[in-house]
Amino acid sequence: MTAQRVDLVCARCYIGFTRFRRAAHRHRGDVELAFLPFQAAPDASAAGEPLFEVHKRGFGEATARHIASDTTLGAAEA
Repeated sequence: MTAQRVDLVCARCYIGFTRFRRAAHRHRGDVELAFLPFQAAPDASAAGEPLFEVHKRGFGEATARHIASDTTLGAAEA
């Protein structure tokens, strides 16, 4: 399996992708995956802003803090 850079927003996305890739390899061997672009926020500023602020605005401060603290969830999947 070839190492690749995958830019995922959350640990749960990383876990889902990693488990899918592992299962696909186990059952099908090497597979080719195609990721299509998707804009989660097409109206977002091109200048960017801290992700914490985006989460806070979209989900509330408590959820934003939970997301920010969720840094070890995917560590075992690497």
